[in-house]
Amino acid sequence: MVVERGPDGVYDFDAIVLEPRVCRVGGELVDVAGIPVAVTLQLAAFSDRPADELVKDVELNAEGELRRTLGMIAKVTTRDNPKVDEDFLIENLDYERLAEFSRFVLYPVREKAEAVAKQLKEIDGDGGGNAEAT
Repeated sequence: MVVERGPDGVYDFDAIVLEPRVCRVGGELVDVAGIPVAVTLQLAAFSDRPADELVKDVELNAEGELRRTLGMIAKVTTRDNPKVDEDFLIENLDYERLAEFSRFVLYPVREKAEAVAKQLKEIDGDGGGNAEAT
């Protein structure tokens, strides 16, 4: 996506419109298209895995990880629907639905991480294109 200079000469990044990703959770509609940078940073800090595995399989087995996951998902959902906060998710989702919903919500971050990892692999393993001639 390229941001053009407006008639006033200003590059307006607020004009970027994300494609909606509306879903129903606990009977409420919520658009999860906008993932705050804070959530991406939390995911990076919470993960010891390489970037291409950043959120591939959201681990929900320990209470601390479950709470962190709920908090991250709630930061996304409350932007569009304040009712769908952490307490709402706890009360309205079972483990399986939370796991699937988490994967759905965090998919764009995973997709970007995988694309970056692929680019890095191409740079590092470019088939010897950067190798010095002997």
